[in-house]
This record gives sequence, structure tokens and C-alpha cells, in this order.
Amino acid sequence: MAKQWVYEVTGQGPFPIDMLRYCGARPFAPRDSEVITDSLMINTERPVRSIRLVTDYHKPTPVEIGQWRSQGWRLDPEPGLRDD
Repeated sequence: MAKQWVYEVTGQGPFPIDMLRYCGARPFAPRDSEVITDSLMINTERPVRSIRLVTDYHKPTPVEIGQWRSQGWRLDPEPGLRDD
């Protein structure tokens, strides 16, 4: 069984795509991918968005949480563990 950590990030403006690589994460569901895509569209509206992400093997580290914060996004500090 693979262990996965599911967590949510919240922010405004374009989603920092490079954070997916940095954290080894991916969108949790198709809807989360759509929200990321919508955030990258050029427009003047900057609503607050919440996106669920999933990562394998480890929960987000304090360094990763700080990196999200430096990008203007907040990470829920208590991700959930899933056993598939």
C-alpha cells in the first residue's frame, strides 16, 4: 500500500507551478487541476483559491511550508495521511 499525504494550499494570483516539482506534489483531483489552470489565466480578478494537492512518501516539511509562504500561498499545516 502506498502512503499519500493530502493537503490544501490557499492563495491569490497565479499558482506557483514550480512548487509542485519542489514538493513532489500533484493536484489531488481534476477539479484542483482546473483551479490551477484558471489561476494562470490573464485577468484582473484575483480571488482567493484553495487547491488540494497530494504527495507520496512524506508530509510537507517546515521548509516546504515556508517556501509556499514565500510564494504568497498558505499551506494547511495538518495534512491527512491516506493509505491506498
